[in-house]
Amino acid sequence: MSKGQFGARDVQKHLWKLPIPEYNPAAALHAEIAAAGAAAVKLAELREQRRERLTVTIVRREVRAWLRASSEGAAVARLLASG
Repeated sequence: MSKGQFGARDVQKHLWKLPIPEYNPAAALHAEIAAAGAAAVKLAELREQRRERLTVTIVRREVRAWLRASSEGAAVARLLASG
């Protein structure tokens, strides 16, 4: 595992160890999270349509801010907390 200023980093190599259930379209919680996620994708599509050359850092910052302020972001947070 690589080490950064604040310790070990390679978290992406260990995400598979999390107890994340397989997607089940019949599960209401899964369907609601998928619907909220689909609505959130609209933000990224709008940014792409503007054809701006943005850095990943700027896009992540804007998406996080939008999710904190949007009903879609609130729905995802609520659904994930209830799951």
